[in-house]
Amino acid sequence: LWDLTKGRLAFVSKIPPASTRGGRTKYEPVVSILWTQDGQMYAWCHGMHVTVRDVTTGKDLLDVELPSRVNQICLLENQHGIFVVAACNDGSLPLLA
Repeated sequence: LWDLTKGRLAFVSKIPPASTRGGRTKYEPVVSILWTQDGQMYAWCHGMHVTVRDVTTGKDLLDVELPSRVNQICLLENQHGIFVVAACNDGSLPLLA
């Protein structure tokens, strides 16, 4: 994450490897990155993982592994909080709070 006000790197997120074959590490691509309307949190998905992170602290607010590959995520914000919806390969549409 780049800090535009200071003009430097704020912190780095490392994606855990999906597998290792023949001495080569394979990583799942990040397929979706979304920001909340106020810019205080962002969500991203890769493989079967969905992560929501706080911008200020850099801490994970949600880090979930789903039973199927995640194709797309959507952030829903209302008076009850922020929810993440994940569209998965198996046809499921889990709602994460």
